[in-house]
Amino acid sequence: MKLNSYFTRMLLIALVLMIGFIFLTTTLVINQKFNTFLFKEHKDKLDMLEKQVLELITASTEEEFKTEFNELENILSGTGYILAIQSEEGQTIMVAGEVRDHRNMMNRMISEKTEERTLAVDGKTVGNLIIRYQGDFNASVAAMEFKQTLLISMSVAGILSAIFIILLGRHMSKKITAPVYGAIGVAQKVKRGDYKVVARKDCGIEELDELNRSIDTMAQSLSVQSQLRRRMMEQMGHEVKTPLSIVRTQLEAVKDGMVELDGDRVGQMLEEVHELSRLVEGLENAEELAEEFEQVHLENIELHDFLKAVVQRTEYNFSKRGLTVMLTQNVRPILYSDKIKLKSILLNLLVNAQKYALAPGFVSIKVERSGDFIEIAIHNKKTAEIELDVKQLGYAGYRGNRQSLDGRGLGLYIVSRLSEQLGAAVDYRVTEDTFEAIVRMKATGKELM
Repeated sequence: MKLNSYFTRMLLIALVLMIGFIFLTTTLVINQKFNTFLFKEHKDKLDMLEKQVLELITASTEEEFKTEFNELENILSGTGYILAIQSEEGQTIMVAGEVRDHRNMMNRMISEKTEERTLAVDGKTVGNLIIRYQGDFNASVAAMEFKQTLLISMSVAGILSAIFIILLGRHMSKKITAPVYGAIGVAQKVKRGDYKVVARKDCGIEELDELNRSIDTMAQSLSVQSQLRRRMMEQMGHEVKTPLSIVRTQLEAVKDGMVELDGDRVGQMLEEVHELSRLVEGLENAEELAEEFEQVHLENIELHDFLKAVVQRTEYNFSKRGLTVMLTQNVRPILYSDKIKLKSILLNLLVNAQKYALAPGFVSIKVERSGDFIEIAIHNKKTAEIELDVKQLGYAGYRGNRQSLDGRGLGLYIVSRLSEQLGAAVDYRVTEDTFEAIVRMKATGKELM
């Protein structure tokens, strides 16, 4: 239990106040009980004295009088009581007790406590009994023993209560401060970016359980946001890398004399530069760029020339790996789709084929109509060492039998995301030595002849 804790200090102060209150209450209870006991004892003594005095004044013989008087003296002995018997006219007839001088007694009665009782025999008043006593009541030996027993009992009860309160306070302090410090530790880990921590939610105190649930919810929310930011940055990096790769490929092909730098080639590179500029400008406002990734700009696309231009952007990289691209288009449909997103889908699938196709060899691209849909199939032989789980393809980071955090597998994840936005479907067919990706899109019904 840490003493520098505000809660602990307040608890200790409360314990001290409570213990003081217990002892104060114990003292008051003892005094109250003792005074009650003394009052009863005092009243019993006065009743006994009155009875003895009545027996004295009704004695019929001198011998009986002396006997009753001696009995009265015995009762008064050691008690501190002094009594005077007066006639109805107020004359003192007899004084009994520690003082025999009735004048001295009467003077002391002025400052001492007195009690007066009327003496009656057979319903007829015969005089008055005046009793003087010192203090509130006179404590007998029995009264003092009772007080001592009561004091010991209440003291033991007070000490046991104090020990119980201290132990209870320590237990409550641990029960409360431990979850609080635990929650603080979890919050500090979350602050440092560790979102896998889990706060305790079973301390038994509803308010602290709710606090820990809130911390867990916050950590989960921050974790999701962090993953989304990381995925968005990965996607943005991949989107930026694609036009750069195409421009680099075109320039390398021109440099190596594989193609001529004609107007079409310059137009293709300029188109990629515009795309790259758009992405770089979007980096200044990641939120707007993320929203733009989700937006779809539909337009009519003549698939034959469009697909031919996409293949032309990547064929040099294929040739460097000893791969030949075979494009077969049996139909020339017009699609109503987003040109940029469709191009990104096809480029990512072609890049995937270029990386993992068995070389030397062929990569075939075939366009066919299947009912109301257009299918674009990209087929290649794959290297034997790559084992793929078709169900996992399209999930972020999947490549082979492991999750990757270095960007591998991101291309197919982007294909999956963009296909959903365009209402298209992508199926993968994997055999022991072949890999095929089929993009299925709704046709407009229009075709160029």
